[in-house]
Amino acid sequence: MKYSGLVQQVGLFTILMVILLDLLGLFGPIDSDVRDLQQQHVGRSPSPMSPDIVHVDIDDGALQRIGRWPWPRPLLAACIDELRDAGARTIAIDLELSEPGLDPAADRILADAIQSDTVLAMLHQDDGLRNRWLESGGTTEGLNTLRELLIQDIDLEPDRATTLESSDREAFAENELAIKREVLWSHPSLAPRGIAERSIQDAYTQQAESERIAVERGLLDRSNRSRGSSMDRLPIPTLLEQAGAVGYVHISRRDSDGSVRSIQPIQTGRSGAATSLGAAAALHFMGRETTHGGSFEQIDGELLIGGDIRLPLVDDALPLAWPFTPHGTGWTHLLRQDVGDPIGSGHLSIGTIAELVRGRELQAENLETMTTLSLDLLRFLRQDAELEVENPLSDAVQSEIADEYEFTLEGIPADSQLEMVFDDEDALAHARALRAWKLLSDSIDDGRIEIDELDAALRRLVDDRLVFLGWTATGSIADFVPTVAGARTPGVVVHAATANMILTGHAYGHANSWSVVLILLLGIIVVGLVGSTSPLVATVCSLFVVAMYVLIAAVLTFSWLDLFVPVAAPATGGLATWIACTSTSAILIQRDKKRITRQFRARVSDRLVDTLIDQPSAISMAGVRREITVLFADLAGFTTASERLDSADVVALANESLSTLARQIVAEEGYVNKFLGDGLMAFWSAFELQEDQAAKACSAASACTAAIASIEPAMLGVRLGIATGEAIVGDCGAPPDLNDYTAIGDTVNLAARLESANKVFSSRILIDEETMLQAGDTIRSLPLGPIVVFGRSTATRVHALVDEHVTDDAIASATALQRAIEAEDRTAAAECLESMGEFAILHPLAERWAEVVDAGGELVIRMSGK
Repeated sequence: MKYSGLVQQVGLFTILMVILLDLLGLFGPIDSDVRDLQQQHVGRSPSPMSPDIVHVDIDDGALQRIGRWPWPRPLLAACIDELRDAGARTIAIDLELSEPGLDPAADRILADAIQSDTVLAMLHQDDGLRNRWLESGGTTEGLNTLRELLIQDIDLEPDRATTLESSDREAFAENELAIKREVLWSHPSLAPRGIAERSIQDAYTQQAESERIAVERGLLDRSNRSRGSSMDRLPIPTLLEQAGAVGYVHISRRDSDGSVRSIQPIQTGRSGAATSLGAAAALHFMGRETTHGGSFEQIDGELLIGGDIRLPLVDDALPLAWPFTPHGTGWTHLLRQDVGDPIGSGHLSIGTIAELVRGRELQAENLETMTTLSLDLLRFLRQDAELEVENPLSDAVQSEIADEYEFTLEGIPADSQLEMVFDDEDALAHARALRAWKLLSDSIDDGRIEIDELDAALRRLVDDRLVFLGWTATGSIADFVPTVAGARTPGVVVHAATANMILTGHAYGHANSWSVVLILLLGIIVVGLVGSTSPLVATVCSLFVVAMYVLIAAVLTFSWLDLFVPVAAPATGGLATWIACTSTSAILIQRDKKRITRQFRARVSDRLVDTLIDQPSAISMAGVRREITVLFADLAGFTTASERLDSADVVALANESLSTLARQIVAEEGYVNKFLGDGLMAFWSAFELQEDQAAKACSAASACTAAIASIEPAMLGVRLGIATGEAIVGDCGAPPDLNDYTAIGDTVNLAARLESANKVFSSRILIDEETMLQAGDTIRSLPLGPIVVFGRSTATRVHALVDEHVTDDAIASATALQRAIEAEDRTAAAECLESMGEFAILHPLAERWAEVVDAGGELVIRMSGK
């Protein structure tokens, strides 16, 4: 290739620029989106979430059946006990339990349910105080000074903080409670007088106790601490005393689009470090002694957990590897182990467990009632009011009562009125007691069956499994985050996905370090193709190479190797290199074309030169017949201007005016064929058929009138005629000089006659009917009627191209006249002519037609000269 050296240099420079942008992180967000799509849509072997994981959901159904959250803590405790009794090995509770309930007894009941198999949620999150302070106009020095002042006097108010600068006092006023909260958090022994401050102090005193218990019990990694924040939360002390582990639940690491794609291995606070709830739960489930951040170690880009579990790290964070099922990655599908499993497999509504709890409570109440009722019946049967038996619910006692029921109520319908059967009051009371016994006995039997079924189903689901209890109800806002598993993924599902990675080792590799090499490889391949082949072959091959790379990197390596390979930067590098190289080549070729143009400009037009260079076959020496649209333009008032101006000014005015006309025509892709003194001829479809040629010609004509009107001094106007039809296009002069590439034929003559006809009708632009039909809705026209122009024997329907200054009523009036003319209705035509008198712009047209109508001959206007 002629320009291969320079093209290669441009290609290599483009490659280096893409590498620089990649190193600056420009393609990171794009690759993140690509990886989301890969996990969601690329087919691969199913890898559902571990069957050892089960979700107990606080869902919409539970809230509808049981009631609004929060539920009474004894009910929550009973649900936890049910999970434990059903065999759950580890119960991870994704609920914030950092505040005591209104009833201390209820807290104690919940504390009794929290045992060593339970993992509780905690919060480590930034309070954002410093940013809010600075946004309020405060200074860092002022904030530090204020902290010291509040330690000395926690009840200090902004207007009394006179040692602060005015801007710091204003920031203090806007953030007073938040700042005092932070000081009370770090100094809970202070004694504030305000009600809100005392409430905060009580909460932080309790939190300090929770931190002490967590440290003493080894629930936090004391060796790794930070300053923490006043937003850190641990469960209340009574719950921590027996808990098996704690894990943070606040997901603070998010990408620029708000999505959660990775989590921090550990988060630190003033009392120590904790890992996520999912990691803590998984380690607890596996029986590891250390469940906090102390078991985590970062080695060579990997997270080493407990010395034997390795997971990849990217930017010091753990990328989430979402399970994949034949049903996709939606969070409700993650535990569907088989294709036939229903949606929500592995999920159980806590409402079902609560109903089991309530069922047991009701069964206990029924049994207690049954005990009393059975003893009363037995005493009646044995006629011993003081009778006592060891177990009124024993089979023997119940059998005896059943026999009495059969004897007394045999044959009596269950819905009958006993008063109609038994006259004696004692007998009636006895019969009623027997009927109540029967109903209660049946209810107990049904309840026992239902409880046994629920208990068995719960045991099948949670026995020896890791249970995550948390929010999935749609009404909750804070517990949902956007992830690969859905735009509103419950936070507890994110923690379960983390646990799944630790339990199964499921993770995806990240080949981010390959990016530079891949950019170079694709770029060099594209440079070689562009520099050594034709533009078409280079384009096809370059795009094929980039497409194949995207297929291999985005689909095959992920599907077969579970490996994320950079896609955005290498693909961009390949495309950018192709664009840069082909553009450079095109620019160089164009430069040579311009050189050829300059050489031939003395003989032919630039447009024709370009056509000759690119498509020599487009020029026919014999001429080609095709449909064209021809435009003739003439400068109105030029003769008068010539008389008033000297010769130099006349030439300057002519040059400026004709150049202006030519620019408008060229802008609409017309071919300016020749200049005719104070006018010009142009046509469309000069080299190939232009489908919208009529619309473009009309648009150019309108632009010409506006452009000429803007020329100073305002001495000239312009008249234009446009016609569309067949003509001979080609070298119609004296070949082989190629000095007159033009068009000839009746259409050309018609356009010229229409231009001159403007004088008769005081119009600016006249077009024939074919032009009007082809231009369609792109123009606004006024019909003039059938006109026989000079030099023709047949009439042509002519229209005037008009602008918004011609009203719709005027157009309607002219149209009505033409309908009358077509119908040869002279009376109607006369009436129309009379109505046209209302419109001054129609007077010239009305005058001509009045002459024709009054003459009584053929209803056409005949032009007597050019």
